[in-house]
Amino acid sequence: PRFGLMSGIWLATAAAATATNQTAIIQISDRHIVNSLPAGFASFTLDFHPSSQGSVWGANASILEIDLASPGLLGVVTALAPAVLRLGGSEAGENVTYVGFPGFDAPCPSGYYYCLTRPRWAAILAFAARTGVRLML
Repeated sequence: PRFGLMSGIWLATAAAATATNQTAIIQISDRHIVNSLPAGFASFTLDFHPSSQGSVWGANASILEIDLASPGLLGVVTALAPAVLRLGGSEAGENVTYVGFPGFDAPCPSGYYYCLTRPRWAAILAFAARTGVRLML
């Protein structure tokens, strides 16, 4: 099943009702469509910050760390396709060093986190192809 706007609204409403100890009754019907959004309207971001950055980023926020073969991730991202997956977006993107790409001969400095290697880039491209999302860097 595809994850749609109504599913997102349902999740947000259910979470708000749970947080306030109220009962929420939600009726979803496709009998009368008020509006629709173009395919690809949805988008999401994976940044370059490491999970060790504390509560701001947390686990699975970094494109450099996240398990791109995770069945849960694959299922959610495939459902969002043809969404746009934005890589980076914070100041961390300015710190990325490209390693193993044509014209980038420098190795990743020892202990430096923000290195996007050619094999990781290949894995990201394969992930995008497998899930149907488009990449924005």
